[in-house]
Amino acid sequence: MLCILEWLCTQLWVDALYEKVCVNGRIISMAVLIVYGVDENGHRDIIAVEPMAEESRSSYGVLFQDLKDRGLATPKLVISDAHSGLVAAIQESFPRASWQHCKVHFMRNILAYVPQKEKKFFAAVLKEIWLAPTAELARKRAYNVMDAYAKRFPKNERIPSFFGTRSVYFILFHLYLNA
Repeated sequence: MLCILEWLCTQLWVDALYEKVCVNGRIISMAVLIVYGVDENGHRDIIAVEPMAEESRSSYGVLFQDLKDRGLATPKLVISDAHSGLVAAIQESFPRASWQHCKVHFMRNILAYVPQKEKKFFAAVLKEIWLAPTAELARKRAYNVMDAYAKRFPKNERIPSFFGTRSVYFILFHLYLNA
């Protein structure tokens, strides 16, 4: 029997992991979609763990419909990686919710474009942006980093463009949620 969601989730955190499972006598890799909800008091609870054949727009759509059928109202914010199928399913299933790129996934993705010897320093610089007490200071720090890295690594255009498109969302939501 499915449980009914009896509390208001203001945020959803969504991710997938892959596990080896036995299906019809064969070992295959299967996506396990995981969702946990956060209420207005910061209480977190796992609200879904669903094995799916793949991580896709369709599989996430089925998962979100199941959660809505169990009583989930549209959250204010959904946090996930930038998987295109997942982001599309979020937009379709929760059109009034905002989406934020998960900080951990963002860090992994952007650090892939930073030279190894610069990773530790660059990660520390990013953390300073996210710890800024105001949106104005966070934006200033973000633009300073984009300018500095565009000059230091002019051939790697992905660092400033990747940083610029995604970090602003994180900065704004960080300040919104901690206001």
